[in-house]
Amino acid sequence: MKNTILLILLSTFSIFGQIAKKPIEILVIGTFHFNNPGLDVSKYNTFDIMAEKPQKQLDEMAMAISKFKASKVFVEWNLVNQSTLDTLYEKYLQGSYVDYVSKKYPKRKFYTHNEIVQLAFRAGKKSKLTKIHAIDYPDTDFDYDSLMNSLDTLRLPNYKKKDDLDIKVREKKYNDLFATNDLLKCLYTMNVTKERIEDISWYVGRANSSDKIGTYVGAYLASEWYRRNLYMLANIQKTTESTDKRVMVLAGSSHIAMIVELLKYDSNFKVVELKDIMLKK
Repeated sequence: MKNTILLILLSTFSIFGQIAKKPIEILVIGTFHFNNPGLDVSKYNTFDIMAEKPQKQLDEMAMAISKFKASKVFVEWNLVNQSTLDTLYEKYLQGSYVDYVSKKYPKRKFYTHNEIVQLAFRAGKKSKLTKIHAIDYPDTDFDYDSLMNSLDTLRLPNYKKKDDLDIKVREKKYNDLFATNDLLKCLYTMNVTKERIEDISWYVGRANSSDKIGTYVGAYLASEWYRRNLYMLANIQKTTESTDKRVMVLAGSSHIAMIVELLKYDSNFKVVELKDIMLKK
């Protein structure tokens, strides 16, 4: 009899042990850089994020994010500089942010216009979060110039010509989009599967195969891009706790494209899109 009860208990524990843990919902928001530092390969003419229309849309997004109830917000900020981010967010919560950055970082548009302050801080405050988490690892070797220079020696004139043409097409497409002065429309456009596939395709289908056999300038560049995003995802995974039901990550759209792709292989997370929560607001 005792053996029978023990077997029943063991079977019960086994069944419960096999019940899949409900995945953490992760709100992914891929964006352009609101302060437009001009550091990307493609050059864009973005609109003034401080204008009335985008500011109103930012308030709407922050409200929708607060209703999503993310317990952690992750942003594209160098992980080793978390303490600086903590100080900035603390000043933001205290209401002394503008005065603080105007004195400490005079004439630095980044500290007033960037998406971390404009959206992540705004949403974090509305969600009553005491911390915003840095996840970026920019210490990688993304040497686009070396890739382009290597093509000059490999008798691949069509490659460079096609790459330049594709950049111009992308620039026109997004500059036309930015001309609408509609932040939500821009973010909705960036955060669709088609755009993400095109982004990743450049690394896998273009850069990775760009040089002659036995040389790997393009493959190295692609691998460094993958490494940076793997490290960013690792920082999310390591910071997320079992008590978290919903989290959010805000980063450049190219980073989010990679993070969404990588998350296909982590059943602990379920991707939620910005448009999903905005429709529920």
